[in-house]
Formats: sequence, structure tokens, C-alpha cells
Amino acid sequence: MPAGWPRLSGLAWVLIGVVALAAAGAGALAVSCDGDEPGAVAKPADAGLIAYVGVQGDNFDIYVIAPDGSGKQRLTDDPGEDLFPDWSPDGSMLAFASDRSGDFDIFLMRPDGSGLRRLTYEPSRETDPAWSPDGRLIAFRSDREGENAVYVMDLRSGEITRVTPAGLRVLQTNVSWSPDGRRLAFAAEPDDDLAVYTIAVDGSGMRRVTGSPRRQGLLDPAWSPDGRWIAYVSLRDGDFELYTVGVSGEGHRRLTNRPGPDTSPAWSPDGARIVFVSNRDGPRDLYTMAADGADVLRVTAGEGALQPAWGTRATR
Repeated sequence: MPAGWPRLSGLAWVLIGVVALAAAGAGALAVSCDGDEPGAVAKPADAGLIAYVGVQGDNFDIYVIAPDGSGKQRLTDDPGEDLFPDWSPDGSMLAFASDRSGDFDIFLMRPDGSGLRRLTYEPSRETDPAWSPDGRLIAFRSDREGENAVYVMDLRSGEITRVTPAGLRVLQTNVSWSPDGRRLAFAAEPDDDLAVYTIAVDGSGMRRVTGSPRRQGLLDPAWSPDGRWIAYVSLRDGDFELYTVGVSGEGHRRLTNRPGPDTSPAWSPDGARIVFVSNRDGPRDLYTMAADGADVLRVTAGEGALQPAWGTRATR
């Protein structure tokens, strides 16, 4: 493992999919992958932009791309690692984590890479920012008190509040807001299990949504825009695949069924599609699919793409 890579658990590394890959080509095209002839012409682009982490050798930077694979743009170019991008609700800003200042901290920038602003300054690891639906708060994961926990920052006052209780080890995968901004979904490891939980922003009413023996690995929760579903990653059927479950814990549905890991789900702003990471065609790339798992389209081609976030295209 190259020096300076984030210190994650072995399971989290698999799910995040950080693999040092030389870029095999800059061209990106969305082609049909399931149910159509190979190389079929992609459907027209969905609205919005996808931000993601592109891997070039040992370098991790933030890029944006249209859902049809066009308009790829590199936003950061720093020797440090820039990870975990997330969009503001109006698409005018991106939050991300970077170790460019030494420790991992939370930063903001515009979707053209300008306007860089640092938000956190603790000598700890602050990662996985997630913007609240009203744009006033950013949730993130931190070990500032000696254990991984979820925190929320008020962007106007700068006040930071811990959300998850002491003693519950929050896993190093994404945090996701409910669309009404009242709750957060996250993955944690109670005892010898892995589970997805939701919790109110004030730290009350924690609920377990999924649960299984550790070997089944329930991670990467992503709340649907209509508030009804949480997409997640599980090893429950023998491979890392994508599933959805109702927010009450009922109605598990498997979305992918291919050899190799499918990870990092993120919903389109309208909830019609899901972007995810897969190595089904070789290197780890971005794909989108309908919310029921159909109509899989490849977005990037041979780039080593990780940690996608699908946002609204800002009006100018």
C-alpha cells in the first residue's frame, strides 16, 4: 500500500475500492452493459453531474462528468489525496475531504475547482462530508474524540455537534441524509455485527435498519430522494452487491448480480437512477442503472473511478 493512503479497515478498502491504477484512457462513453448488444449507443444524458474520485497512479483527485460520459473535467490537482466528494443541494458547491494540509480535513470548492475553502482544522481525521438538503449543515465522520463518530457542522456559525453515541464504532463508509433533513443513515459495528442505522440529527431515536453477521458486510448507505429506500452494499449472497431496503428495515431487494464487487451507490437527484462503482469490465469504473437494477450503462472507461456523488447541475 503506497504511503499516505487513508488508514481504513480491510473491508472498507474493498468497499471504497481504492486501487492504484494507471489511467487507461481519458475517453468516457456510456454504453449499455446488461440486456443490450455490447457497445450499444447510450440513452440521452440524465440531468445533473456526477462528481467522483479519479485514480491516476498514486494520485487521487476530484472530477466531474455528465451521466452519459461526456464533459469530463478535473477539479483538483494536488499531491495530497482528495476524496469523498458531495454536492450542495443547488449544485453550486462541492464538499470533499483532503489531506493536503497534513491531516484529513473537510474542504469546499465550486464545481469548476475554484473558491477553495477549508472548514475543519482538528489534528484528526475528518472525512465523508454530506450536505444537508437545506444546505445549512454538513455531516461528516471524525475520530476527533478517539473513536469514529458522525458530527454535524453548522455552516453559518461553524458550530460542530456530535450525533452518534459514545461506544458505537461508526464505519469508514458514507453518511447520508434523509431528504427531509431530519435523520442520517450510516454504517456501524456493534459487537460482532455490521449494520446500517438511522439517527435523528440531535442524536435521538437511533434505529437499526439492517443487521447481519460481520461476514455479510452491510455498508455504504444512500437514502433515496423520495425518502422511502436506502441503497446499500452487502456480501450477504457471497459477493459485494447492491441492494435497497425500506427505511423501516423491510423489503430488501437485490439490484446487481455480477462477479466482482459493486459498491458506492448514489442516487440521481430525481431518484430514477443509481450511480455505482464496479470492476465488471476490468478496472473500477462508474456505471448507472435504473432504480430497480435494470438498464445498466457504463459512464467511465478504464479510469479507476471511485466514490461517486450525483448532483444537480447549478444554474448560471
